[in-house]
Amino acid sequence: MSDNMNDINALTSCIALVEQHSKPHVLSKGITLIAVALLLYWGIMNTLALFGLLALVGIVVLGIIEMVYAIRIGFDLSLLRKLAGKPGEIGSGLTAIDRALTQLHLLPSDKTGRSLDVRLQGCLRLFKIQIGVCVLQCMTILAVVALQV
Repeated sequence: MSDNMNDINALTSCIALVEQHSKPHVLSKGITLIAVALLLYWGIMNTLALFGLLALVGIVVLGIIEMVYAIRIGFDLSLLRKLAGKPGEIGSGLTAIDRALTQLHLLPSDKTGRSLDVRLQGCLRLFKIQIGVCVLQCMTILAVVALQV
């Protein structure tokens, strides 16, 4: 199999997986809203212990962090789709993307010229971090609810 075909397969596989980033994002938004509602409810009822307060604030902070990762992953996904739309021009497409991102000060000049494999590994790493933050949010909200009930 040619290198170009391997690149196309890797690119489309990464796109298929990273497209799922919206699912943990929706879950995280829901958890963040629940945490805000619990902060308001338990704050008004004046029954919120210090642990609960800190944990709920932590959940909101984790929700913001997850949102930043979701935005970044969505941005990367758009760029990957653009690349996949021109399968014969992956190398020149990467160069053009690097040039545009450098011009917009979104990519330091020392990060240009990276291979497709390195870029895809970076996208997958961001996706794994996003999922990890969402799991941490889930575990924390369950602990808060269990200890406050």
